[in-house]
Amino acid sequence: MVLGFGRYLRLREDIDKYEGGLDPFSRGHKNFGFRQSVTGITYKEWAPGAKSATLIGDFNN
Repeated sequence: MVLGFGRYLRLREDIDKYEGGLDPFSRGHKNFGFRQSVTGITYKEWAPGAKSATLIGDFNN
């Protein structure tokens, strides 16, 4: 239990440092994923350290 709590504290520190706190971090669903706007549909993914990403579907040419 102590090891798990230590990991939680480190994760929480990173969230506070890089995401501006737990509250803004918890609203990620409003920014990531498929979003429809007046000009079209966009897709935004959080993938730190990713070397590549591919989105496949019937819409690809």
